[in-house]
Amino acid sequence: MYSVCADPVRHLVASCGLLLLLTACGNDGQTPEERVRSSIDAMVQAVEEGSPRQVGEWLHPDYRDERHSDRRSALASLLWYTRQHRDIYLFTLIRDLRVDASAGEAQGIVFVAMAGVPLESIQAIVSVNADLYRFDVDWRLDDGEWRVFSSRWRRADLSDL
Repeated sequence: MYSVCADPVRHLVASCGLLLLLTACGNDGQTPEERVRSSIDAMVQAVEEGSPRQVGEWLHPDYRDERHSDRRSALASLLWYTRQHRDIYLFTLIRDLRVDASAGEAQGIVFVAMAGVPLESIQAIVSVNADLYRFDVDWRLDDGEWRVFSSRWRRADLSDL
């Protein structure tokens, strides 16, 4: 019987192969930028489903912003908002996304249109008079996931796009 451990070269190759396989499975072969975009998509889906708890999974444990001193108060505001609005639909447009994977940091501008009906395009934003916001977002890599670390937002209009 032949043992992989008996041949150091085969053992090294097998170990490297396993490491590459685990790394690929961990991020589904996505680039860091694609993973940040996926986190945005997951947050949008959670908001549309009215699930602040799921949104909370995408907020960094040390999250804070201009209006919220911590993650918990931000989630409380989101819970209040989702209870006040029966149906929430979001349309996002990501601008100027910069990812520094080696530092575990990313920054970007995300325009978010909110309405009570589905929004499929920029034209729909105009036709339903959706609320439009600009979010300046900072992400941090936390436990293998890109989580929102901080954000700043303001109302926006179509000329900002």
